[in-house]
Amino acid sequence: QESDQRDFLMDNSDQLTAIINTKNQVIHDLQAQLQALQGASSTDGGGPAVSAQALAQALENVVTTTAELDRLRGHARKLEDELKSSEAKLEAAKTARNEALAKASTAKAASGELEAQKRQLQLYEQENARQAAELASIATNNAMEVGRLQASLA
Repeated sequence: QESDQRDFLMDNSDQLTAIINTKNQVIHDLQAQLQALQGASSTDGGGPAVSAQALAQALENVVTTTAELDRLRGHARKLEDELKSSEAKLEAAKTARNEALAKASTAKAASGELEAQKRQLQLYEQENARQAAELASIATNNAMEVGRLQASLA
């Protein structure tokens, strides 16, 4: 189950990266259009006001998109950090469980402590599952937001 959760989050991370790369291409295309508009407004004697307005709109779109991409990149980095932290906690919990099981097999008096450690492990696993679900939800929301932004640029 934990592996499935990690795979799901990693899949969404790859999708988010692909979307960001697509957004970068859109920005590049918009910049090329801006350059073309600048060239057209300098050679077109009759329409500099219209070209200037189109140029201003295109520039505004690029600035807005760039800011949103930066925000999404930061959010993606934060999600990746949270995922790594959850995985580290899970590994630490597994190690603690294994150590506790070894102690319990050699000392009968430690059975009460073992139960407490098992409960702590369950809490760690439950918290990990909660964080994984939250990360999956956030990744899905980000993917939808990126899709919305792509649609607004189209």
